[in-house]
Amino acid sequence: MTTPSTTRTTTTTAAKPRPKSVVWLATLAAAIALPVVLWVLVDPVGGHSLVAKTGDADVTVTLASVVFGAAVSTVMGLGVASFLRRFAKGRTVWMILATVGTLMSLIVGPMSGSTATTVLVLVAMHLLVGGATLAGGLALLGKRDVRDA
Repeated sequence: MTTPSTTRTTTTTAAKPRPKSVVWLATLAAAIALPVVLWVLVDPVGGHSLVAKTGDADVTVTLASVVFGAAVSTVMGLGVASFLRRFAKGRTVWMILATVGTLMSLIVGPMSGSTATTVLVLVAMHLLVGGATLAGGLALLGKRDVRDA
């Protein structure tokens, strides 16, 4: 008596890269939505008005300023990532630039908060936008191994 042999064949298909427009929109949505949710939880819901000192004036951090700041910085970051796509070491350069840019934003912006709570919330907002932008830039650059270039 012979037993029939079964042969298994596996077919691997390469993952289709995401369209650039999808990456841009998803990154922009995340980079705006994350700090907006934090702002809503802290300001209207939590009752803590976010106030930053700019020289002699106090500036209230509004919903519009959160959305505008996140959108502008994300579009600028993704623009740089898109430019770096054409270079073999673009992924490495992107990681360095995005990390340095996020760290510099922490020095300039959040430290002007009028209270410790405001400073912590602004730091968190900057990290959320920076993290979303960094991830979106990596998605734009793909998983290309620079050793093969």
